[in-house]
Amino acid sequence: MSPSSLPVTARRMRARFLSPGVLFSALVLFSSVCFAADPASNTELEGILQKIEARHYRWIAIKADVLVFFAGANSSKAMCGGELLYQRLDERMLLSCTDTRGKLVFGFRTLDRRFDLYLPSKNTIFHGSIFDLEGSPDIESHLKARDLYRALKPLAVDPRRAKIDRDNSAITSLEVFAAKDGKDILTRKLFLTPEGDVRGEVYYDTAGRSATEIQRYDFREVPGQAGSFRSIIYPKKITIISPELKKGTALFFTKVKALDTIDSAEFLLKAPPGTKEVFLDEQNPRFQYLKTLPAKKAAPETSFRTPAPSAKEIPVYYAKPLEITPKKITPAPAQKEKETPKIENTVSAPAAREPVSSPVKAPEDIDHSAEADIVVEGSSPADSSLSYDPNSLDPSVEPKA
Repeated sequence: MSPSSLPVTARRMRARFLSPGVLFSALVLFSSVCFAADPASNTELEGILQKIEARHYRWIAIKADVLVFFAGANSSKAMCGGELLYQRLDERMLLSCTDTRGKLVFGFRTLDRRFDLYLPSKNTIFHGSIFDLEGSPDIESHLKARDLYRALKPLAVDPRRAKIDRDNSAITSLEVFAAKDGKDILTRKLFLTPEGDVRGEVYYDTAGRSATEIQRYDFREVPGQAGSFRSIIYPKKITIISPELKKGTALFFTKVKALDTIDSAEFLLKAPPGTKEVFLDEQNPRFQYLKTLPAKKAAPETSFRTPAPSAKEIPVYYAKPLEITPKKITPAPAQKEKETPKIENTVSAPAAREPVSSPVKAPEDIDHSAEADIVVEGSSPADSSLSYDPNSLDPSVEPKA
């Protein structure tokens, strides 16, 4: 079919779609869509994340001897040493730290977002969430559970929210974003070695300021069976700095052992009888937001029954008592008694004996050595051989003698 034989509308549409300007616009749009995906960049990002996983996620749990150093804004410093148990899959941790004289400074236990902090100097155990520990004025603590979680191992990175930072060609860094109000906000930045070790991390607050800075030093290979691996990679030193609070914590790992799992009994937090317990208010932003919501009004009760009419609307015949005709009850036919044959030689029954009253024994006259199946109800609980300490806070505390 020749172009002249086409209708006028068809010839106009053909000329429009075959014009050079339209073809150039279509090519630019197609190229922009193709380069937006950038498969080469995605492949590089996946390779970096695989290196991080291979270097940092070999182990399930660790048991380590640590030295902890604290530094404050007013040049105050403190040090303690102890043992760290950490199981990363369920964020379970126990850190017990003693001073140079072997006296317990604190005991810190976590399970996911819940924590227990025992301070012997205050003779108190604090219970709450990790948000309570950060926002409570009752506790002055350098250690934050959330910062410890972040420092002991790098958190997983979502490739859909990550981007390679190419501003510095000397070091590889990743930027992690979060969506808020339709915008991408920088929440975290990672600095990596060519092998995939995360040497540094910076966590940002909602205002874009640095909230927590983590540095890892001297990565070393620790021999030991960890799943299918014969060794793990772990740093010798980790520092946690809070620029806003001007506080810092350093952890030195003198001995590290990789484990597949840790027995739950090893996470017991021991405290002496009489220790006070304080339950902190929930500071989690999610729960705080729920508290600010207005209370919902109770919905009126719906009834499927017809509402009862008022006293004025009740007809007269409703108020009259109903006449109930009693039912006729026919008496049952009387049964004839059977006659018993008389026996001439009757046997006389023996005379009944009068009951002999036995003297009641006093409690002190009862023979307790005799075997019995019934426990005397009058026995006081104080006579029990079992001892129970109501002040015990933990199953690991020895009961009183």
